[in-house]
Amino acid sequence: MKDINYLNFSYGINQPYFLPYIGYFSLIKETDRWIVFDDIQYVKQSWGNRNKILKHPSGVSWINIPIKKHSRASLYSEIEIQNNSDWKQKLIRQFEYYKINAPYYKTVVKLFEDIIAPDFEYLVDLNINGLEIICDYLNIPFSFTKYSDLNLKITNVKSSGDWALQICKNLDIKTYINPYKGYFMFETKDWDNENIKLQFLKNKNLMYAQKRVSFEERLSIIDVLMWNSIEEVHKLMESDIYEANEFIRLMKEEDSHLNLKYNDK
Repeated sequence: MKDINYLNFSYGINQPYFLPYIGYFSLIKETDRWIVFDDIQYVKQSWGNRNKILKHPSGVSWINIPIKKHSRASLYSEIEIQNNSDWKQKLIRQFEYYKINAPYYKTVVKLFEDIIAPDFEYLVDLNINGLEIICDYLNIPFSFTKYSDLNLKITNVKSSGDWALQICKNLDIKTYINPYKGYFMFETKDWDNENIKLQFLKNKNLMYAQKRVSFEERLSIIDVLMWNSIEEVHKLMESDIYEANEFIRLMKEEDSHLNLKYNDK
């Protein structure tokens, strides 16, 4: 872990998902530093050990990392991979649709093989390896720290949206960026009171050609890479960043307009 000057950088904080959707990487691109939030309770059937790709000849399928049985109270950092099965080749065989149709299949399947090749004991390490390899492929700096390595003792969390505020307070972080769809979880007055800048990121356009009649959204980054060059991926990652209070005002105006339109019918 490199020395960190928390004051002068923007931060993102998120759980280490398995090959997450492109918006996750847009956030990494727009932040200076990243905290891998691995010291929280693991949720069964979450994005931690699975994601979605296109299925041949239609629909979507799940790609899953097999994990060992664990208690409901297990932390993300404690989840172990079940390495006594042929799960790696099984996952690669699920890429049949891309093998037939996608222009970047050979490049991306090699990336995928590199991500899953090491026999990691813990899921968090495999997921971080995936983030590192894909960021390197896309030429995106990825400077991260595991939350569990920070040895913070945070107990006064009021809600799921309060975790980021408490982490920022403890580390004296002054700018935090979050995906816009989670805006409702945050009490902006609490951030204002702590003099911490809260911002929301919203991608401009996440649609691209998949050789399908209708677009399948929010698939794994693997799907994006199969169909797009590095330059095209960066175009898809273009985003707007809003100050929190401004964004919430815009959302309220949008809701008001929708209500007026509905009531006029």
